[in-house]
Amino acid sequence: MIVVPITFKYVQIAKYSRDGAVLHIVFSDGSKDLALERSADYGNVEEFTNKVIEDVRTAVKQKNQQNSSEVLGNVVAIRFTEDEEELFERLAIAFGRIKEEIRKAKTAKTAQNYLQTISNLQGAVFNLN
Repeated sequence: MIVVPITFKYVQIAKYSRDGAVLHIVFSDGSKDLALERSADYGNVEEFTNKVIEDVRTAVKQKNQQNSSEVLGNVVAIRFTEDEEELFERLAIAFGRIKEEIRKAKTAKTAQNYLQTISNLQGAVFNLN
């Protein structure tokens, strides 16, 4: 059995346009940092957070899958380094802040304010530590 510890580090707005945003969710699998790329979902933050956590689990399991003749040799156990409820809450808060920042950018009244807001959004990092 392979046990993989997962630690979420930060969420970054990789690309922003009027049509949407692309997020990089960066996490560590114990040996190196990995990134999951998702387009921002402006709907329900809790559903988006659940989907991101499940996508991270699936990606890490596929990455660490091995062919083994042992009974538990093919089992990959994902273990978050922190409490899962706290992790969910911190991710939901970060995604909620991103959603709010994008809403503010879309409602900018003047061109100068809009351009400044866009430049602040491009590459913005929301720490999860």
